[in-house]
Amino acid sequence: MADETNIESEKSKKKGLSMPIIIAIIASGVILLVVVIIFVISIMFNNMKDSIIESSGQSKEKTVEKAEPKAESLDKFEYLETGRITTNPLASSQFVVLNLGIFYSPLKNNNKEEKAEASDPQLKTQRLNALIKHNVNSQVGDMDVMAFQIPRDSLAVKFKQKLEPAFKMEGYRIKEVIIIEFIIQ
Repeated sequence: MADETNIESEKSKKKGLSMPIIIAIIASGVILLVVVIIFVISIMFNNMKDSIIESSGQSKEKTVEKAEPKAESLDKFEYLETGRITTNPLASSQFVVLNLGIFYSPLKNNNKEEKAEASDPQLKTQRLNALIKHNVNSQVGDMDVMAFQIPRDSLAVKFKQKLEPAFKMEGYRIKEVIIIEFIIQ
């Protein structure tokens, strides 16, 4: 009889799972549950962030990669040199002397009447030169001497941005502005 009870107790012990296996199953279930919860929360926060941005009226800035325009030879553009422009910077007794070189071309309009009605090129050049000097003088007059020293490499870009409306008004587009001479006295 003792043999029968030993056999039955061994069979009953083998039917259940051991304690380490039960702990491993529970631990893996908890880890899986935590990963799923983190994933769901991150999706909810991203959606909530997008809806907050949309409701506040701000648009998400999407980075749109523009195709790089083909490198154009400067031979295709007209060149205008401003000559020396001398101006006082803001609140200074010093002078700034600038000489800019501008590469530009006519705007591409399909309106043939404007092309046929082209005015005197010398008169147009004089108007452009006057507009350039006015814009450069106002730009230099709005900056102090220290403002010229800090962004010295980006001055050509600033002058180009300042001159673009004047050139568009005359029917031209600016390709490049270069600084030929820059002196602070």
